[in-house]
Amino acid sequence: MTENYAIAHRAAERSARRAYLSGRSPYVTALEDQVPNINSLPRVSLGLTELPVSSIVGTMNSGRKISFSPDFLPLLPPKSEFAQKWDQLCGYAVNEGLRDAITVYEYMNHFYVQEGNKRVSVSKYLGSYSILADVTRILPEKNGSRAVNIYYEFVRFYDVTHLNSITFTEEGRYAQLAELLGRDLETMWPAELIRDLKMAFFHFSEVFEARVGKELDITTGDAFLKYLSVYPLSDLGQPKDAIARQVDKLRKEFLTEDADDIDLVENEEALEQSRGVVKKLLHAGPRYSEKNPLKIAFLYEKNPQISAWTYGHDLGRSHLENVFGSVVRVSAYENCGSSASAEEAIKKAVSDGAEILFTTSPSLMPASLKMAVEHPELTIFNCSVYLPHQAVRAYYGKMFEAKYLLGVLAGSLSKDERIGYVADYPLLGDIASVNAFASGVSMSNPYAKVYLKWSSSKDTDYNAEFAEEGIHLISGTEFIKPDSADRRYGLYDIQPDGSIHNLASPLWQWGRYYEMIIRNVLNGTLSSQSADHATNYWMGMSAGVIDVILSNHLPYTTVNAADRLRYAVMSGLMSPFDGELRDQQGNVRVPRGGRLSSQEIITMDWLNDNIIGEIPKMAALQESAGETLKISAVKEVLQK
Repeated sequence: MTENYAIAHRAAERSARRAYLSGRSPYVTALEDQVPNINSLPRVSLGLTELPVSSIVGTMNSGRKISFSPDFLPLLPPKSEFAQKWDQLCGYAVNEGLRDAITVYEYMNHFYVQEGNKRVSVSKYLGSYSILADVTRILPEKNGSRAVNIYYEFVRFYDVTHLNSITFTEEGRYAQLAELLGRDLETMWPAELIRDLKMAFFHFSEVFEARVGKELDITTGDAFLKYLSVYPLSDLGQPKDAIARQVDKLRKEFLTEDADDIDLVENEEALEQSRGVVKKLLHAGPRYSEKNPLKIAFLYEKNPQISAWTYGHDLGRSHLENVFGSVVRVSAYENCGSSASAEEAIKKAVSDGAEILFTTSPSLMPASLKMAVEHPELTIFNCSVYLPHQAVRAYYGKMFEAKYLLGVLAGSLSKDERIGYVADYPLLGDIASVNAFASGVSMSNPYAKVYLKWSSSKDTDYNAEFAEEGIHLISGTEFIKPDSADRRYGLYDIQPDGSIHNLASPLWQWGRYYEMIIRNVLNGTLSSQSADHATNYWMGMSAGVIDVILSNHLPYTTVNAADRLRYAVMSGLMSPFDGELRDQQGNVRVPRGGRLSSQEIITMDWLNDNIIGEIPKMAALQESAGETLKISAVKEVLQK
């Protein structure tokens, strides 16, 4: 007998002892112990395939488990017949290689051996990457759990790629991977792409697991997806040292893996709570002056002449120049809708010496992230919310607070208990605006219904639809278009003669938002970024970045009530999501006496029970909305 079995046996005993002392089984997992009804579940033959040895986690039958430690190393005594056979097999594997296929069952993307346990044990000991296996899939019951949902998305991915080495820990990530590669989960992928993806993942795994994987609590698949959100797949054909440099640049991004790693800054006090500024501004200076101005750049997806959204941000840019004068130097780059044009504009901003960059749309986040990783000297803010990136800070406003006030006004002014609402995109944070408006309506008029339309829907004419339905009291878009005299914005009432009475309008105070951030940069008091968390600014009426304009035509008693309500919201005494709230199916979403958390408000994917309408799927929305929705849509939109 060679020394191999003795070494493997000692390692197995150490592994079993550690497991026992930590309260776990000292033996390898047996699937029939984990899933008692395993024999009653449906099965699908997948045929012969190369399996990553690391994906084999146990044996099928409980009778075989006592032969192996939790990491599949041999536990039986060195002088046993089992040890002799294991040792012979190990020698054969070293000299000739293992050619015969093992028989395994796949359950929830883990593999359990039916026949060939010793071959797996030897492969684990020798550090082999893969092994030939005849695989049968066992399908779990669809119970709606996150793990099962992820698994069935994996099954769709497997059906179009026949790859099983890439695993994720969150729903939607297989769809994200397909999107990054220009594919979907419905149509078989080209053989060349599958080959390139398999090889790229192998190269990434080698580098990531050697340099980072053991330090961070993150799976290789999740890290691979984050890598591809910054660098193209073709980069993984580079030498290992080049890939290693990219992995090192992404180290902080790997730390912020999901929404649990996001710090929400919701008021100005939190913005200033610790000294230092991100990246190169982390010290108390430099002190900026007319001779040494702070250089700031803005990136716009469109231009202020055609886009109301861009026009609002451009007013904020002008506000910075008016407030800070020559202490800041502000530039703007328009029409950066494509990734290539956005990246080129950011490079230009860097070459011009910009230190702070505001990218004003969620669709600009991919380019922002890539450039932030490549240019750590540049501090980038992206106008979005609840995106887990350390390299880029997100900022957005609590527009739902203003929409709540408009809802209360609409409910009190409604004559026929039917109120229209025009929403733009079903983005994170924006479903809350729809529900807050509906909540305000029900507060002042419990019998009124809100009729929801989406301006981003395909082939929609919501004005014609409202007219046909006889709805004249409407909450429209938040902005008047720069190139249009149309008064259908804010809360308005269409008169019998067709004229429009504007009653109230929500207001984005982007100038206030940008002033607050830049003032803290200049003072050296902007809160520093956590070592392992993303920072998202999400502020509202209390910070002065959101407000409501009331018409002079409203009764003074109505204005007085609205002002009191505004104070209650600003002071935190009242939230649109206080007390019992129910969704369209009658489910209680907020119990009596409860209040939704900020995270629950941002990620809302349901509608109030007094809303007539639905959250649209991606396929029902205009193609032009696609890039923004891919980055920041609520989950309901992306689901099939």
